[in-house]
Amino acid sequence: MKLVADASAIAGSDLSEMGGIFNKVATAGKISAQEINQLNERGIPITQLLAETMNTSTQEVQKLVSAGKVGFPEFEAAIEKGMGGAALTMGQTFEGASANVQATFSRMGAGILTPFTSALTPALGIIITLIDDITAGTTETLKKRQVGLAKYLKIRYQRFLQVLNLCFKVYLGFLIRFYRRLPKYLLMSQIWQ
Repeated sequence: MKLVADASAIAGSDLSEMGGIFNKVATAGKISAQEINQLNERGIPITQLLAETMNTSTQEVQKLVSAGKVGFPEFEAAIEKGMGGAALTMGQTFEGASANVQATFSRMGAGILTPFTSALTPALGIIITLIDDITAGTTETLKKRQVGLAKYLKIRYQRFLQVLNLCFKVYLGFLIRFYRRLPKYLLMSQIWQ
């Protein structure tokens, strides 16, 4: 995960996007021209890094990749050698720390929304069936579906409000702590300059 973060920091790309590329290489056990191109497009000179790590030329790396002979261990070693610690180093700058805070909020948002999206999936199935029943004109089935959907949505809505209330309290607590410490942070930033 550290290497994915390092590569993401260098590329300025999303952690999940970079993780997807790493996962393809790890799953296949080797790197392909597709992953080479994806990394090059993101500003990571993977061919050069592989050449340096494998003590060979970039042309030879391209031949080895085409033959399927550059495995995940070589890929991992090249990333480690070429980018190891980049995320940590970038996190020590204001811009890097700001990006880390934004990424943390993104993960928090995804963590909060995931239960809702997975909980609403069955509701969408009920809605589809309801529309199909309307189209078919079966009023008896339609009434059953309406009642089922209403009950389901009521329960999910109540749960949503509970979680939203909890999230609001956590976020409010975070803001209160942040603003209490803000003068200290500002003072520290002046000292560093």
